[in-house]
Amino acid sequence: MHKMDHNYKKIGFLTCSRFPDLYGQDQQLLEVFKSRGYAAFPIVWDYPNFHPEEWQCLIFRNTWDYFEKKGAFLDFMKRMAERNVLTFNPLSVIQKNLHKFYLRELEEAGVQIVPTLFVPAGRTADLVPLIPQSWNKVVVKPAFSAGAYETRTYDSDAFVQINDDYKELLKREDLLVQQFMEEILSQGEVSFVYFDKKFSHSVQKLPKEGDFRVQSLFGGTYHPYEASPAILEKAQSIVDSFQEPLLYARVDGIVIDNDFYLMEVELTEPDLYFELGENSLLKFVDAYQKSEII
Repeated sequence: MHKMDHNYKKIGFLTCSRFPDLYGQDQQLLEVFKSRGYAAFPIVWDYPNFHPEEWQCLIFRNTWDYFEKKGAFLDFMKRMAERNVLTFNPLSVIQKNLHKFYLRELEEAGVQIVPTLFVPAGRTADLVPLIPQSWNKVVVKPAFSAGAYETRTYDSDAFVQINDDYKELLKREDLLVQQFMEEILSQGEVSFVYFDKKFSHSVQKLPKEGDFRVQSLFGGTYHPYEASPAILEKAQSIVDSFQEPLLYARVDGIVIDNDFYLMEVELTEPDLYFELGENSLLKFVDAYQKSEII
């Protein structure tokens, strides 16, 4: 076990070529690390001259093109595992978190998720018979994706269109088909942010009128959110269900009648909405200094 202390002064913050100097608040995070005496630098994960084993610690932050370069990114992860590179979050956590079928394991463990069908690649070419008759609308997305990539909604009278739209993708990629929760249009999505498994802050993300996607890229807006104790307890229990140490975590879901439905647990490269959490940058650095990783 490596204890994260003064011995780990050289840190690489992994990012993508679109944001070689990191994005937004993560640039400020880098500066906070430097103010604590760390040699902290942004590193583009697929830069040809980047050698992960030369770094004492790597922190995943803005690697937001990983799903567009799936093969290369998985090779990158494998290479780091073979060289026993120290990362946050741990590689074992990230490797599982990249594929959204982890939601099925959480559901089997008793976590209430948004109703979801898990469709393995090549299993069927006709998705319509799988959809429960009570579902009037669905969301379809690849299991290996982010940022609403290849994500579409369908009303019941257009379900047959799913087969045409995803015919080629389903040959090689696993899919999720989820019941569309109408509350997302009015209440949006809620994210709970944690550092070292301790709650920091929560955010409500609202889609723009006429859209269902809450990401700012599509016009979504973010606001501070205050959850009830019951909802906070459910979100915390999801984070606590992970046995591995977590430097950071983001639990995404929707609150309906004071009940929480999990949509995703973001453990790889989530936006942590530092700007909406009091002292959140400092909390991140404090968590790093206290953390341990196997």
